[in-house]
Amino acid sequence: MSVKYRARFVWFLVLAAAVIFCSSNYSFAAGMQQFSADMISRSGDKTESAKVYVSENKMRNDIAGNIMIMRLDKNVMWMITPADKTCMEMPIDTKMIPMASKEIEGEVERVSLGKEMIDGTQTEKFKVTYQKSNQQEAMYQWVTDSGFAIKMEAVDASWGVEYKNIYFGPQADSLFEIPDGFQKIAMTSFGEVSGSRP
Repeated sequence: MSVKYRARFVWFLVLAAAVIFCSSNYSFAAGMQQFSADMISRSGDKTESAKVYVSENKMRNDIAGNIMIMRLDKNVMWMITPADKTCMEMPIDTKMIPMASKEIEGEVERVSLGKEMIDGTQTEKFKVTYQKSNQQEAMYQWVTDSGFAIKMEAVDASWGVEYKNIYFGPQADSLFEIPDGFQKIAMTSFGEVSGSRP
């Protein structure tokens, strides 16, 4: 693998992990509703903005000039780079994709902290304790009447995710496809790539 594609592959894995984390919260909170939203995520002092689209078993994140598409129906993830018209493909580890549920994976306790307005939307704030690896962690979750977690934040404020400008409704199928004319680079293993036209 060339240095160029090795660096891109590492970046791909980092972005994939972020997408899986965010989509996990979507599936738990919204039961895979169809929607689009602006996502503001924070880790420590670093804040990132992304545009997110969800349509049943398809997810897309537009972030930092790149596009990540997760196709659960095809068991693949695509990282699309419009700047050079390439698309890197790798299989999804289905063990990392949670079942649709309103609960957080590993949840052991949920305590209501009352009603709170978030960006003009009425929500119920919860403190959720969940098991992660061999220890318990806790987060705050602001849930709308429809069961959508519009905001999540670690109790220790080390990270947070908030969704703005949410639109609930069908999303165009074309959002979840590789654009015409893009070169597909299949990741068959960490050390091997193969190129083709979709």
